[in-house]
Amino acid sequence: MEGARRRTMIDLQDVRFRWRPQDAPVLDIPSFTVAAGERVFLAGPSGSGKTTLLNLLGGVAQAEAAASRSTASICRRFPAPRATRCGPNASASSSRCST
Repeated sequence: MEGARRRTMIDLQDVRFRWRPQDAPVLDIPSFTVAAGERVFLAGPSGSGKTTLLNLLGGVAQAEAAASRSTASICRRFPAPRATRCGPNASASSSRCST
């Protein structure tokens, strides 16, 4: 599918987050876009905001500023999670589990 335009799954613009109003922002993201099918690896030292970003995307935390789409509208675009059972009692159709 090279050269074809992929659908945008995550599009963050001017996202800022702080734990308390008097604190400095722990996240200040000018722009972050992820296309459908694209894989992203979040790397950084402890306390750099990796989990906070995932909390924003999952709707667990709410950004104080977001010029483009809110995290809620981003989350609605993801398919609903499905439970997958792994381990010795898993069904043969649990192809998402690896040994």
